[in-house]
Amino acid sequence: MTVKNVPVTSGTTLVALNAGDGSMLWWINLGGGLNFWSALCYENGRVFALTHEGLLRAFDGSTGSVIWSRQLPGQFSFNSPPTVFQGVVYAGGSGNGGTAYRGQR
Repeated sequence: MTVKNVPVTSGTTLVALNAGDGSMLWWINLGGGLNFWSALCYENGRVFALTHEGLLRAFDGSTGSVIWSRQLPGQFSFNSPPTVFQGVVYAGGSGNGGTAYRGQR
């Protein structure tokens, strides 16, 4: 699938599409440099995105506005998707052993 008007960048891009007609609502370059990996989860109108480098962000699902952004400390490699349950976001990092992260909004 090709989405028009989304520039080609390094890393990954999050694109929100209209469920009714498939038109693009908004897009965000998640970054990630040469590591073309990121993962998402969704709860209560928020999209949570985690990059390979451990940058975890919450976006408003309607507008794409950043609600908050955190760099997860202590690891340099992230390759499993975040999970959210009742407002608590969980993530795992690796690269130097392993770390489990838990954070509330």
